[in-house]
Amino acid sequence: MPELTLHFDVPPGADAQALAKALQDRIARLNDVQSAQVQESNGRVLVVDDIVMVLTVGAAVFGAGATALEQIKRFIVAAKEVSKELGVSSVSVEGEERLVAPEKLTEADARFLAAQG
Repeated sequence: MPELTLHFDVPPGADAQALAKALQDRIARLNDVQSAQVQESNGRVLVVDDIVMVLTVGAAVFGAGATALEQIKRFIVAAKEVSKELGVSSVSVEGEERLVAPEKLTEADARFLAAQG
């Protein structure tokens, strides 16, 4: 199954572990999400400045051809709406050796993300 890695900036003073759990629970309920897992290291959640979440998504999210970028953006917008409801305003997508703001995703990014699945 295709995977998509999102980074959510933790607001100053927020309980990062509680926020990570809430994001994981809510995003897991989005259409096309097969699983949502916060990355862990040594049993602890990686939440110094951001929450890193690996999503296993249905193949429909990545689509084919010119619609792939549109479908990926639509999915990320839905995830971003969930994060805003929880007080997180900044979300980025893990691309090829860089983080990309959802609104700056390009066709090349979409192809790279689709190839990762």
